[in-house]
Amino acid sequence: MRAASLFVFLFSQSLIGYCQRYVGEASIPKITKDGYYKIAIPPEINDYLSPGFTNLRIVDNADQEIPYIIKEEVPIRQTEKFQEYELQRIKNKKSTELILKNPDRKSINNIHLKIRNAEVTKEATLLGSDDHQNWFALKEKFDLFPINGGNGTYEMKLVEFPLSNYLFYSLRISDSLTAPINILTAGYYDANTETGQFTTVPGKVTYSNDGQKKQSYLKLSFDTLQYVDRIDLSMKGSQPYFLRRASLAESRERKLKKRKKQKYQYTLDEFEISSTHPTQIDTKGSRFQEIQIVIENDDDTPLELVSFTALQVRRYVITWLSSSKEYQLKIGKRNLPSPSYDLRFFTDSIPKQIESIAAGPVQINKKKETPYSFSFFTTKKFIWAAVIIVVLLLAYLSMKMVKEMGK
Repeated sequence: MRAASLFVFLFSQSLIGYCQRYVGEASIPKITKDGYYKIAIPPEINDYLSPGFTNLRIVDNADQEIPYIIKEEVPIRQTEKFQEYELQRIKNKKSTELILKNPDRKSINNIHLKIRNAEVTKEATLLGSDDHQNWFALKEKFDLFPINGGNGTYEMKLVEFPLSNYLFYSLRISDSLTAPINILTAGYYDANTETGQFTTVPGKVTYSNDGQKKQSYLKLSFDTLQYVDRIDLSMKGSQPYFLRRASLAESRERKLKKRKKQKYQYTLDEFEISSTHPTQIDTKGSRFQEIQIVIENDDDTPLELVSFTALQVRRYVITWLSSSKEYQLKIGKRNLPSPSYDLRFFTDSIPKQIESIAAGPVQINKKKETPYSFSFFTTKKFIWAAVIIVVLLLAYLSMKMVKEMGK
């Protein structure tokens, strides 16, 4: 009887141990004001995260889960803004003249004209000047075709010309015998590139050359699996100009007969290394423990390595924190299901500018979960079988106790 009870106790404890969902944690600093905060996800926990970060949790000091969303920096975003030129209109007998001022003397090769819709064709001439007195030809006798903005009342017309940096431009439109067209404004689109915040992923770099195969090999190794969003590579050659074919590969493993395994290099991308522009390889959040780049030298001398860096887009956990509570960032087992919070429906309502805080040092349980390991004793079939056995054993013991009490 005692042996059976002991068995039930030990078995239930093993099940409870299995049900512990967290393999690590990091403290979140106490805040002084209620509100939304973004917490940077430390790169050192990447090895323990499932794809999509589904096994992350935030819990308070009452062990209650706190809703959150995952946000990441946008690596590259292009924005355009229409910049207007200072515009002067002069009407004479032969033409309508528009004088535009280029105050920064930027080198330009086009002007955008915002024109009201009109079913007409006009002949125009474009001149340039540095002093508003002496004018020089840029583009002569070209046509402005019928303007039709579709559903709108105006259209943007593009006037292209050779690259120049005059202080003034004069657009002369012939309309001596007809009514002028209505030009609302003139300007250009200023394109801005916004680059997201990247974090450097530290790793060990090795560089070697193979004279027989006429190849060079670059390897970047990490201590654990890491998310890599971009790779920056800089090389220099013995000559000012060079252009080499290269490929990005990772080590993979395949099963052979008789339970044997074989490692091989799997090509992920092919690109060129050039002296005329920097080499940036977009890997879009792939996970690596080792990266290899193979450079084809052909009959040229090998290039010299300047820098080889792996970059990771900054990712955040965004959540509402209360100043009256304490919180922890928890790391669950990889099979922990993805949470489903109401907060995902209100991402547009969260302020764009929120304070960023950093989590404390990450503490991982001593018994690290082996990536992609399989154990019979942690399968669903085994757990259900164990539960059934415990229930049957408890039922048997209960019946036995009832019989003994009856005697």
